[in-house]
Amino acid sequence: MSLRRGVLFSDGQPFTSSDALFSFRAAYDPASHSQLADVVQADGRNLMVEAPDDHTIVITFPQPFGPGVRILDGLPILPRHRLETALNAGTFAKAWGLTTPLSDMAGLGPFMLSDYQPGQRLIFSRNPHYYGKAADGTELPYLDRIVVEVIPDQSAELLRLESGQIDMMTSEISPDAYAPLKRAADQGRVKLLDLGGSSNADAFWLNLKPGAFAGDPRAAWIQRDELRRAISLAVDRKAFADTVFLGAGVPVYGPETPANKQWLWQGSRSGHRIGRRRRSCLPRSA
Repeated sequence: MSLRRGVLFSDGQPFTSSDALFSFRAAYDPASHSQLADVVQADGRNLMVEAPDDHTIVITFPQPFGPGVRILDGLPILPRHRLETALNAGTFAKAWGLTTPLSDMAGLGPFMLSDYQPGQRLIFSRNPHYYGKAADGTELPYLDRIVVEVIPDQSAELLRLESGQIDMMTSEISPDAYAPLKRAADQGRVKLLDLGGSSNADAFWLNLKPGAFAGDPRAAWIQRDELRRAISLAVDRKAFADTVFLGAGVPVYGPETPANKQWLWQGSRSGHRIGRRRRSCLPRSA
């Protein structure tokens, strides 16, 4: 796998294959108890990662593995020059915390954290070393900064949106908030944007891992196909979409929603899912 050349971390240090190797090492570090370890494993085993030069990494899977390199989507690239000392000392899990000076942190994204007030807001400033450029050659990102307000209650978030104190909502609009927001949109106070079906369906999951219910007399019938079919047939997906999501939902009968046009599986109707339509909200002046 060839790495992009000329990429810098937000502190100006170059990104090389050693940072990729370090990121795998940190994920697999048993002392860190990283939740990413399972994400970048195949059949419960670590990948073998090598770096023949500064801009190449070779990844070997322990066995044939369907998802392939897609599992790397969940692995953040960490700056070795900032975190290797902590990893070697067994303190990696606490290396970056609430008391860490922001100047000690570095990343590869278009923005970098420049201010943090716990429970109130995060401010991300433009990364001057970001490698991305628009089609016309303009350096990205376009924005100078992004302010993320911490608003734990969506009702308060909606009020701040309607009053113009915030520019947009980052969370999905709850079904019971849709009707008042639609009225506000009709009155010209906000813009309500329908982003189409979500790729993540609301679903009812059953734990079928062998031994998950060891010693529980219900284990045998939980594992039966007939139980799952009965649950699926008992669900009126259309009524669920119309009542819970006020019609802004799409019944889903398989593992994918209609939003995933490439992989949508139209065959079996054995699933138990409802695909919500994603809605975003902006103030009318946005």
